[in-house]
Amino acid sequence: MTSKHPYVYMADQQINPLLICSICQNPFVDPVTSEDHRRGCRACFTEYLSSQSVAVTPIQEWIVLEMLNSLLVECTKCNENNIRRGDLKQHEEKSCRRAFVLCKAADIKCPWQGVREELDTHVKQCVFEPLRPVLAEIIMENKQLKEKIDRLEILIKKFTERN
Repeated sequence: MTSKHPYVYMADQQINPLLICSICQNPFVDPVTSEDHRRGCRACFTEYLSSQSVAVTPIQEWIVLEMLNSLLVECTKCNENNIRRGDLKQHEEKSCRRAFVLCKAADIKCPWQGVREELDTHVKQCVFEPLRPVLAEIIMENKQLKEKIDRLEILIKKFTERN
């Protein structure tokens, strides 16, 4: 079965068979157990056993979860390897070269979107970033005006309800 996760496991590590999902044949992700003691990934149970309406409960033993999060994986976006599975989300958010990101000036309406490794090139030519001080002031004034309009609309509504 092909992996539905944004990583692949490093081949040279021994993975305890008790940590393997019986459906996807990979180490558990969000592990659950069924009433009949089958163990697997929550997504696998949901997808493959939905017609059987099997009730599941989370496996909460921290040692099992820590063992699973310690497994080494390779990011399928940038191919960096030997990342702890538990650190993959942080890798994607902070350092993955192929992760999809927005411009640092997205908060002031720069529409650029792309992969992290192209961000520095974009920032050097971004027309929004040099305008940040002026745009930030305009955006703040706009927000304050909207808040004032909201307050005035409430006052108008109260006034018209009384009369």
